[in-house]
Amino acid sequence: MKLFLEENALWKKRATAPKIIRFHVARNNSSVAVIEANIDGVVRTYLLNMKTGHLNAIQNLDKDYYSILSPDGLFLHFHKDIKGNQHGHRYRMSTNGGEIEDLTPELPDYYAYRIEFSDDSKRCVFPAYFDDETILYGLFFDNKGGLVDRKVLFKTKGDLGRVKISRDGSFVAITSPKNNGDDETKLLILSTDTGNEYKYLKFDCETSAYAHLSIPCSSKLVVSTEDGDHKKFYLWDYENDALKEIFANIDSEIRVVDVSKDGKKLLIQASSQARDGHIVYKLEDDSFLSLDSLDGVSSYSYILEDEVLLLNSSSQHKSRILSYDLNTGRFKKVLLDLPESIPASCARDIRFIGARGDKVQGWLRIPDGKGPFPTIIELPGGPSCAYSYYESDVFLDHGFAKLTINYHGSSSFGHDFQKSIIGRVGELELEDMVAARSWLIEQGISSPHQIFLMGGSYGGYLTLWGLVKRPDLWKAGLARVPIADFATAYEDENGSLKIFDNCLFGGSLYDKPELYRQSSPITYIEHLNAPLQIIAGKNDTRCPRRQIELFIEKGRKLGKDIEAYWYDEGHSSNSINEQIHQVELRLKFLKRVMDR
Repeated sequence: MKLFLEENALWKKRATAPKIIRFHVARNNSSVAVIEANIDGVVRTYLLNMKTGHLNAIQNLDKDYYSILSPDGLFLHFHKDIKGNQHGHRYRMSTNGGEIEDLTPELPDYYAYRIEFSDDSKRCVFPAYFDDETILYGLFFDNKGGLVDRKVLFKTKGDLGRVKISRDGSFVAITSPKNNGDDETKLLILSTDTGNEYKYLKFDCETSAYAHLSIPCSSKLVVSTEDGDHKKFYLWDYENDALKEIFANIDSEIRVVDVSKDGKKLLIQASSQARDGHIVYKLEDDSFLSLDSLDGVSSYSYILEDEVLLLNSSSQHKSRILSYDLNTGRFKKVLLDLPESIPASCARDIRFIGARGDKVQGWLRIPDGKGPFPTIIELPGGPSCAYSYYESDVFLDHGFAKLTINYHGSSSFGHDFQKSIIGRVGELELEDMVAARSWLIEQGISSPHQIFLMGGSYGGYLTLWGLVKRPDLWKAGLARVPIADFATAYEDENGSLKIFDNCLFGGSLYDKPELYRQSSPITYIEHLNAPLQIIAGKNDTRCPRRQIELFIEKGRKLGKDIEAYWYDEGHSSNSINEQIHQVELRLKFLKRVMDR
């Protein structure tokens, strides 16, 4: 196996090419937006002048999460942590420059990535996840933007769902967790002045409910319910106790992303079979129109006056901000396109029969030449998401075929497919991985003795899981920030991940300790036969360090071939140089295994 590690290697040029990662527009100030982008080799935050296209780097902001603008565009809000551990405080800074301001200086560190604003920017709410509880805070500002008050609006041991503030800032909608002493699910409307309950919408104990969007100039909310088999959306007028079903005529997985200023049109992202589209939905007559289709992945979408803006990435264009006509859905123009994007080959959309006899979707990339090829089965992070990224990658350049599979638990393939893994973590996913391997061999794409597993986060967990549960099938594994021991991870992970695990396993570690143990790769580590590379962050609170260290230590004591690399950040790295270094480590590991 020949390595291409020189600075002008094509894969390095792709990796360093400018790319927009996130994009947010000030709701009531169309002149300013914020983007997170790699332009000069480091991911930075920039203010974008929407009229001129000028980008202004924010110099004193070295690391942040989910930067968003206040609706008036005067302040940039973000969650700042220490070395990527995702625990820190909410900060803000003026878009005109100046020092950053800690909005909760006296609080201990917490995890918080969501924040909601009133239209006048004078009130905002956010849930802060501490180790043992979740607290909903309200922040209050004066006419000059000065912080004048902070209030605790709600406390719980559980999650609050998708917290949504009314456009006038008077109320906030949350999901009332069942562990707050009520067996029934409720959507609560709280006063932001007092935190007192104002209204509620009640469901039976088997139903989960979430708020998605506040409608301007009204007391209406877009909400959804799930009862285990079905997901439905409603327009809830909480002042008039009226509930109307919406989106019943759309056969896709739906995410509500924005609403027009007059409250008459909703922008939704509709996903089906790992493909995304955007729809403008008219509330007055339930009609809808689709935006002109594009290759690739579209995200971070907004309604701005009479147009829709979205961020699009594809094999031909690494990332662009595009504009569409709100009334017709027709493409209008490219608003921002960073230079030096390098086109890449596209992936082939394939299907094979996986667990339960279900069709499983994947993206297949095959290098030039005649097979069979050494092949990587890639397992995306998640679960509850779908991999739909079309860009070619470094492994193709080194002669590897790569099949990325959307295993059971992935979104956009139906409610039952997504929820099928709850309470049986790893079981169906492993069947999908084995079925993918068989399909690759049957198609003549892969040799049975040269198939690798690779994944990050939950995909890293599945990489370890596959290696220890079916050790006879794999040449080697490459796991990035994996879960190796769910029990130890539960003890160390941040509060929001504990809530996620409670849903995934159907109970907490203390409710179902044996299930957590049975689903952990460390339990079966003596069966590990193939070489394994682990890359992980020292400060990761999503897939914490200690449980990975325990796996590595136990494996090495048993004589297992485990190569480990630790980088000095959290769940991922913002440094392009660090990302390239990790890819080089993967390539060198693959060469070592292939040359044996």
